[in-house]
Amino acid sequence: MIDIPVNTAERLMRLYRSKGSKLQLQNSISEMDYSYQLAILAVEDGQDDEVVLAAFYNNFAKLITEKSEDPGYEKTIQALKNLGFSPKILKIIKDVSRDESQSLVKAKFEKWKTLSLEKLNVQTDLSFIKQLTVKYLRAS
Repeated sequence: MIDIPVNTAERLMRLYRSKGSKLQLQNSISEMDYSYQLAILAVEDGQDDEVVLAAFYNNFAKLITEKSEDPGYEKTIQALKNLGFSPKILKIIKDVSRDESQSLVKAKFEKWKTLSLEKLNVQTDLSFIKQLTVKYLRAS
């Protein structure tokens, strides 16, 4: 019997390792490292697991599109919804991505994004993200 949440989480981690490790952002940091560092900053800030996952996956559409421009948060939300992510995680991504949002979490995301573009002394370990992903896909 196939465990769908585990299978989905493994596919997502493979995608981050393959495409996410090659997609370079500012300061020569990969999308994979940037996403992981963003999630770790959320953990260090005491955020709940849903915010941590939203931090990690908020740029997911960049990994599944062939265009070099930013595909936008709507594509990320739709892709994650199709994979079974919870409405709460999708709402967090929407709230932190919209320019007009004034939420406290958005303000924190902006701070974390700035810090994540620096090369932090954090070893990227996707097993932590995989475990959280499985937990929340099972709960959805």
